[in-house]
Amino acid sequence: RQQLSVALPLVGALILAGAVFVYTSAQERARLTLLFERQATALASTLQNRLDDYLDVLYAAESVYASSGGLSRQAFYTFVQHAVARHPGLQALSWDVRVPDGQREAYESAIRREGYPAFRITEQDLDGTLVPAAQRSEYIVVTYIEPPAGNGPALGFDVASAPDRIEALR
Repeated sequence: RQQLSVALPLVGALILAGAVFVYTSAQERARLTLLFERQATALASTLQNRLDDYLDVLYAAESVYASSGGLSRQAFYTFVQHAVARHPGLQALSWDVRVPDGQREAYESAIRREGYPAFRITEQDLDGTLVPAAQRSEYIVVTYIEPPAGNGPALGFDVASAPDRIEALR
């Protein structure tokens, strides 16, 4: 009887402690889930806003091109300076030109006359080294790139030579 009078309250207290633990654990899990969902929603919204901002830059570039009927290196530079100042997350913007193979030599010569004596249309080999692009029916060539610091080697790169990029272009 004495053991029962001690054991019963202990078992009751143990059951009550277990119930409180389970309830508290469930409440904490629900609180953490709600906190995670709020943070994920805020992050997704921020990311979407940034992507929309970057798309606006591309649409603005399209408008500049459409309104002028072409785009000079200086006009591109001026446009990009404003875009990069407003969007510091942009690493670079490039202006890529479609060049048919029949115009490759003339195109490379024209860019060399603009002050880029070593200019050539390039692609990456298996090691990732830039090499002269193999002959293809056409090339999509990085003609202007800003800012040039750290991005200069991309000048002349045929973005259509990389399978992942050609898919994005399509």
